[in-house]
Amino acid sequence: MFDDVLQTLEDEPPGMRQYIYRYYAEFRYYHTPQKDLGLTYYKKALEFCINTSHWKHCVKKLTTIAEGRLEKNRSDAASYGILGAVARAEGNRSRAVRNYERALELDANNDEYLSALWELGLDLTAHRE
Repeated sequence: MFDDVLQTLEDEPPGMRQYIYRYYAEFRYYHTPQKDLGLTYYKKALEFCINTSHWKHCVKKLTTIAEGRLEKNRSDAASYGILGAVARAEGNRSRAVRNYERALELDANNDEYLSALWELGLDLTAHRE
């Protein structure tokens, strides 16, 4: 059902897409074994309508999840990537860079982190050695 709705979202206003992404993320993260897909949709919800209640909820949820995972495993690259995405969405470039760089130290060939750093305007030559 959700998959059908997600395919039709292009015509919806950004606030509606954010709303749907948030609740789809909740469903995937808490009610299916597809937690990573839930995280993906929490991050997608950050792309719309900054500082809405849904945006703030997703920021808080992603931060809580990432910090909880890092308490258990300080070498979890994905958690640093999540924190990088949150910092980037909040407009905190330096914190985003720090988190993405840490994620790359732990997972050197991750295209998502490399792409995020490139988009943040960094020279990535040191990360591809």
